[in-house]
Amino acid sequence: MSATPSPTPDRTMRVVMIVIAILLLIVAILLAAMLLKKPGTVAQDSTASPTISATDAPSTAPSPSASATAATPATTTTTTTTTTKTTTQPPPGPTFASFSAPSSAGCHDNSSNVTITISWSSSNAASAWIGVATTNAKAEPYDTVPTSGSYDIGFPCSNSHQVYTVTLEDGDGHLTSKSKDIQR
Repeated sequence: MSATPSPTPDRTMRVVMIVIAILLLIVAILLAAMLLKKPGTVAQDSTASPTISATDAPSTAPSPSASATAATPATTTTTTTTTTKTTTQPPPGPTFASFSAPSSAGCHDNSSNVTITISWSSSNAASAWIGVATTNAKAEPYDTVPTSGSYDIGFPCSNSHQVYTVTLEDGDGHLTSKSKDIQR
């Protein structure tokens, strides 16, 4: 009959020492990996929840073990402030700074012609026109005029009223018009 020899205490001790050496080697490799990781990278740990660090320096603190009783979670709060400057742009196109025309032509009879004066000033205008019996003097011009100025124009007293218009245009083609319905 053959009997299996029972393990000797030396052999058992040798196995225990090998297991401990292997565990220490694994711990050393994990520590080296944590210390050599690139700054700004996040290591994956299945037992710990991810945290955000305010610095890029790697942590040398030991990881919590399964036998740890209670851990205090670290909290980092980041506040970002955005400042927006709002600038109100004027609407595109030329504008009238002033526009004046008489309400009445001052006719003394129904057969004569009188001269009336229309005056205006503008900003952002490249071209201007004056028109009669229209609300768009560019489309139906009586004459081309300066972008700011005055214009003497005839009013036929045979009409009970007449519409006079100055139309401004900027370099982009935007139009603005001012009209006045002048009575006899």
